[in-house]
This record gives sequence, structure tokens and C-alpha cells, in this order.
Amino acid sequence: MKREKLIAAGEAAFGKRWQTDMAAALSVSDRTIRNWVSGKYQIPDLVSADITVMLKNRKKNIDEALTMIKETYLMNPATGSVDTEENWLAEMPEWEVNASGETPEQQFGSLIEVEKDSAGEWVVVE
Repeated sequence: MKREKLIAAGEAAFGKRWQTDMAAALSVSDRTIRNWVSGKYQIPDLVSADITVMLKNRKKNIDEALTMIKETYLMNPATGSVDTEENWLAEMPEWEVNASGETPEQQFGSLIEVEKDSAGEWVVVE
């Protein structure tokens, strides 16, 4: 394994300050990781298999966390207001027929599902 791949894997799994966490995940010392990164010692070929397992486990944990915190966000296209589906449903009994004659159920049906993009902007879910 080349040091560039080790660094890329470490940063992907643990962020910019990855060396201590990767050392723990691979059951090696921090110094060993630093020596691999600096090129003082060659990275053993079989370490890539352990890193692959570590990355898959990290991905699985992240996917599970994303599933746990997943909310459905809805936007009122007329006002641009965004809230969770749960909050919209809780407010709906207080809504009245609007000026267009839409019932609360029809108003709820006009809400569109949105999510934040990488720039932090609300975009329609495809």
C-alpha cells in the first residue's frame, strides 16, 4: 500500500486528525502510523486488507446513524417555509381553509419534500 492511499483512507474514515483513531482501529501504535506516513517504514502489504475492513465497518456505522436520524423535511412552496413532516402534521389541525378554498389536508398535500444539498441549500428530493 502506498502512503497516499493510507492517508486518503485515514482522512475518509476519521477526518483530518486521523492517525490516532486509525492506529487504534488497526491495533498498532500511533508511532507506527506516523512512521508509515513519513516513509520511515514501508507499509506492510496486508495492512490494506485490514484498512478495507475498517472502512467497511465505519461506512456501516455511518449508514446506521444516518438511518436513525433521518427526517422528512417538507417545504411550503408558497412561503418557502421548511419544517419536519412531524411538525407540519402537528400544526395541521390549527389550519383553516385558505383564501384559495384549500382544506388543511389539501394544503398539506401541496407541501414538497426537500433536503439540504452540499452547499446547505434546500432542494427538491428527486
